[in-house]
Amino acid sequence: MPTGNDDEIWVEKAKESITKFMVLLTLSQKPTHGYELMKRIRNCTDGWLKSTSGSIYPVLKKLEEEGLVKGVWVRGEDTPRMKKRYYITDKGLSALEKMIVTRRKVARLFKSIFNRTMYDQENVDYSAITSQITLDLDEIDRLITFLKQKREKIELLLQRLPQIREQMKVKGK
Repeated sequence: MPTGNDDEIWVEKAKESITKFMVLLTLSQKPTHGYELMKRIRNCTDGWLKSTSGSIYPVLKKLEEEGLVKGVWVRGEDTPRMKKRYYITDKGLSALEKMIVTRRKVARLFKSIFNRTMYDQENVDYSAITSQITLDLDEIDRLITFLKQKREKIELLLQRLPQIREQMKVKGK
């Protein structure tokens, strides 16, 4: 935790929250292992979130403890080494849906604040700032629908997980 000013502390807290959100969002699209998760998050955030093993694995462990993700040891496709592949759970999908709704509310709040207060400042053109804050609510609604559909597929996958593990053991022999 930064010991500096309030901005540093706020940014650090935001990164923690966004990391949790990004892990769940990424896993809702495709189960994966930690290293691949770090790369995807780094790419998705244009490097703003510099996920490292020191930051991602504690988040994954906490999410596992909360029952939001499930980690399963599987044999790597291109290596005999075992890797822990993470899957989002039904509880994780529900949490993600709530996070999306909350972030939509926060985005609306920030847009409202910019629209109400920033234009009151004299001699400052904030239109460039507010034009960057776009809310595509239809896209968010499509994402929520997508997540609900994924929930059903994940439930089926989790039911089949013991079978999949057995098949992978057989392939590894």
